Amino acid sequence: MKNPFVKGERVSPRSLFTGVLLAAVGVLAACCVLQYWQLTERTVPAQGRLTRPAVELSVQEQLAAAGLELEDVLAAYREAEPATLSRAYSDCLQKDWQAPAYVRLYPELYVPPPEDFLFVENTVYLTFDDGPSRHTAEVLDILKAREIHATFFAVPSADGSDGEILRRIVQEGHTLGIHSATHEYQRIYSSVENFLEDFAAARNRIVRATGREPAVFRFPGGSLNAYNRAVYQEIIAEMLRRGYVYYDWNVEGGEETHSTPASVIQHTTVSGALGQTRPIILLHDGPDHPETVKALDGILDALENRGYRFAALDPTVQPVAFAYPDRLS
Repeated sequence: MKNPFVKGERVSPRSLFTGVLLAAVGVLAACCVLQYWQLTERTVPAQGRLTRPAVELSVQEQLAAAGLELEDVLAAYREAEPATLSRAYSDCLQKDWQAPAYVRLYPELYVPPPEDFLFVENTVYLTFDDGPSRHTAEVLDILKAREIHATFFAVPSADGSDGEILRRIVQEGHTLGIHSATHEYQRIYSSVENFLEDFAAARNRIVRATGREPAVFRFPGGSLNAYNRAVYQEIIAEMLRRGYVYYDWNVEGGEETHSTPASVIQHTTVSGALGQTRPIILLHDGPDHPETVKALDGILDALENRGYRFAALDPTVQPVAFAYPDRLS
């Protein structure tokens, strides 16, 4: 039978165009089928394909699926078992389901977790919250004269105006930790996302000013307070997952009001520290705490005379964490 597309030994232009078009359509169809097959193989688990969609699970739900509860994680933190924390998270984020969306926020917010915690008796850890301010240089002068190192949980300024004092803190051997960027409790603790946003802002300001990556922090108001009861479990779990170590305190300086006199601050701090084998003392170097500066020499004298040594916190120091309810809701 004569081929209608052939005239003698030559192929007509029309038949050539039609053949090329048909071949192109065939190749395109084959590529689509192959791509669909490859996509299906990559995204659908080998067993029970498409039996359930990917869902977002909270950290608590992921831990439960891994055979743990958040209570176990918090207990491990209080009992100085960071390796337990690493194991808890290494499994629960490798499942078929998706982690909460906030775990993908701020990829710069990761530090190496400590391998172990140390507990050193008769050591005082002075900590100063809410600075830097005009009083921070005075505190640093006192500490430098006595060759004592402390920890400053900072609220760094957005405009970088406190860069010089932040650098001095680091250069003189103190630990510079994160406290907050805004200190606005209601916003910070309204969600995990808002806490991370505030934390990232404070971290970025410190890194820009000092070139150092802070690895320790203190929650504004402490890890459990009147503002964060609905979300503190998720925030604590997420921050531990990212490798950060947080510190509450077991001694308060008695700075209950900005007008508390230095004598009261000194008495309250020293008497509280004497009841601890390892005091982590909460003081403030914020703008409204001039009396704390006046009390500092007396505090240092009294504790040195009772045989205490002083050191700055670092991620290997066993944390002090507030007690949590027996069962977390």
